[in-house]
Amino acid sequence: MNTQKMSVTNFNKQSGYTLVELMIGMVVAGVLMAGVVAGGIALFNYLNSNDEQQNISQLIANAKGLKSGGGYGATGTNLVPQLMLPSRFLKA
Repeated sequence: MNTQKMSVTNFNKQSGYTLVELMIGMVVAGVLMAGVVAGGIALFNYLNSNDEQQNISQLIANAKGLKSGGGYGATGTNLVPQLMLPSRFLKA
């Protein structure tokens, strides 16, 4: 008689999470991960656009410097290095 009572009480004292608790935890984790990924993508896009704006500004400044400094050179001159490098490197 004692063995029957012991098996019933062991059944009632099982530990662990229910399916509902696990599903709620997965939903919360999914929402947090989506927020982190979205924030990371937004930050990455912002940094890329900021770098590109600086690069374009530098190209415009270098092109103006070439024009005011005596023209763009002879026909067939490769202007890419002169436009890509900051003007402080060109005057040396």
